[in-house]
Amino acid sequence: MLLSRETWPLLDRYAVGDRGARDLLRARPELVVEVPCDDAGSPVDVDTPAHLPRP
Repeated sequence: MLLSRETWPLLDRYAVGDRGARDLLRARPELVVEVPCDDAGSPVDVDTPAHLPRP
């Protein structure tokens, strides 16, 4: 997911704890642009380098 700079001020109200920007995107669907991906890679949620898969 990529958030444009114009959405950053909105994140204070919505991105709380582990919820990330989920509530913002649900409340403001006009901000969402779907981009097709044939190979999305791994769907693993990575928030910090410690979350990266180890070989």
